[in-house]
Amino acid sequence: MTNEEARIITKNWQAFIEVVDKLSKICAILPKSLLPYPIEDIEEALNIVAKEYFDAGDKKTSEVFKDSVGFLCGFKDDEEALESIHSIIGFMLENNDLKKIKIENLKKARDFWLKAKKENLQIEL
Repeated sequence: MTNEEARIITKNWQAFIEVVDKLSKICAILPKSLLPYPIEDIEEALNIVAKEYFDAGDKKTSEVFKDSVGFLCGFKDDEEALESIHSIIGFMLENNDLKKIKIENLKKARDFWLKAKKENLQIEL
């Protein structure tokens, strides 16, 4: 993978992270088919870009890219993920307290991302 390809994948991954963060407030496991690229490509791209930042002396940004690899752990094979989502949503709908917690977590995630966009912040993952 070239550095340019890695930057393109990484840029698309950064845009996708907001979606991942919000979905993870409902279910910890998500289907791999939601990813914009195969896991291996995203991980390779993040490592390439992290190295670029590290080599340029920007260790903080390098760590942000390295740390975002952790989001990939929440993705499983589609069938396994959908079974998990089904179970979680069923349990959540039967448990009003859990449903309220999940809704509050979604609102907090929305507010976090709105604030980050308004302040044009570099999101630390």
